[in-house]
This record gives sequence, structure tokens and C-alpha cells, in this order.
Amino acid sequence: MIERNGNAKAQVITKINSKTIEKIAINNILIGSTILSDEWEAYKVLEKLYNHEYINHDLGKYIREPVSTNMIESFWAVFKRGIIETLIY
Repeated sequence: MIERNGNAKAQVITKINSKTIEKIAINNILIGSTILSDEWEAYKVLEKLYNHEYINHDLGKYIREPVSTNMIESFWAVFKRGIIETLIY
């Protein structure tokens, strides 16, 4: 998860499904907030409690103003790069 101001939170999850996604969201995101994501089916559960906007990557869409997943994609790219460099050196 990453906020527009740049604060990010990551956690390991063992069950990747809508129930887990919903629980994590409820514990970390204010009800009624806007959530931007990709089209993964498990994220659909977020529409019950949040303003959920999504990008359909399967259709080749990556930005639908003002909806974009670029910020979280960049976070993961930097995070993974840090892990790889740590393991190499």
C-alpha cells in the first residue's frame, strides 16, 4: 500500500485472496478512502467499503486519469532492486 504523499507499507501475506485483502484494507485504510489498483479479481471486494478505481492492464491500459498504479509499481521496483543488490553484495 502506498499513499499519495509517499508513505508506504508492505507486509507478507500467506493467503492471497479477497478475504485477506479486505482484512488488510480494513486494518490500514480509512473506510471511504479512494483505492487505486489493477484489475485483479480479489480487489473487487474493496468496492464494498471504499471508492475503488482500477486500471485494466489486461487491456493494455496503464493510466486512466487520475487513476494510475505507477506509484506502487515504482515502490516495488525500488524494493526488489534493494533486495537483489543486498543478496549480490
